[in-house]
Amino acid sequence: MYAHPGKTGFIGEWIELHVTNHNGDGRTPLRASGIQPEVEVWVILLNYMSPDDTIKCWYSLKSLVTLCHVVVVDNCSPDDSATRILQHVPAEQFFVNPCNRGFAAGNNAGIQRAIAAGARYVWLLNNDTTVEPDTLASLLVTIEQDPLIAVVGSTILEMQDRSTLQCRGGGRINLWSGHSWNVRTKNEEPMFITGASMLLRVSALDSSLIDEGFFFLWEDVDLCLRLKANGWKLAVSDRSIVYHRGGGSEPVMSAKRLEWHSFGLVRVLRRHGRFAFISSLPIWVFYLMKAAQCCSVRMLIGCMSGWIKGWLTPLRISKPQSDGEL
Repeated sequence: MYAHPGKTGFIGEWIELHVTNHNGDGRTPLRASGIQPEVEVWVILLNYMSPDDTIKCWYSLKSLVTLCHVVVVDNCSPDDSATRILQHVPAEQFFVNPCNRGFAAGNNAGIQRAIAAGARYVWLLNNDTTVEPDTLASLLVTIEQDPLIAVVGSTILEMQDRSTLQCRGGGRINLWSGHSWNVRTKNEEPMFITGASMLLRVSALDSSLIDEGFFFLWEDVDLCLRLKANGWKLAVSDRSIVYHRGGGSEPVMSAKRLEWHSFGLVRVLRRHGRFAFISSLPIWVFYLMKAAQCCSVRMLIGCMSGWIKGWLTPLRISKPQSDGEL
């Protein structure tokens, strides 16, 4: 649907013709200006108050051997992120959302621009990552193997200890108990691909894109489960390596993070599970125990607030706003 008229062959074949530039170093530089009509892959980096991570990731992407267009989306950071990032990133590859409506909405803003430009694939990549030169090329080779593959994930390694595996592509969730875990072996197939590195086939996305009802956490799980329910497949490229620091803009254990965890879990179980109330209780109790261990009233309130909001919030998919509405 979004392929460019007149283009023939698979993008895997197309990559082979473009991996060597005129410098002879085997790397294709990122386009600094003017989106070329043959660029079918967009990379979306979402920033929120973490310019150092974003800049590091930006320069890591310059090593890619695959032609792509990188866009940095700032989610209305209240610090000096925009000023600092623009010292490294061309203005035409950077824009600021007028308000912070969360991880899903921030990425949707970038995805919408990619679709409008005729992108065939969109790579959502956390800004607290670095990549290898062939990371994207490996993702593309995998997704081209089957036209029903909608999402491809990477092998995610710890940035601080590159011998430690975070996950192989993503994870699984038990929709009866609410328990989720990272997949680390080939013996398990992931039920969802982590949003830390997620190559999306644009033609598989419906108008809702990522559900903006999720502010942060669980949106990648929901998107993958919706795509699978519609007949699409997930895949993992073992050769696509991403180094991930993790943690994001919010501390690993905080009141807000527990609130988002509780809210997102309930929303996922309500939409994809069968006995959502019962299924959500074990993990909610686990979150409460974590908060109690930290002796934090704010964390306890956050956990309870998220769980209640998860039940009270309408389950309809919150669709992205157009550029004119942003």
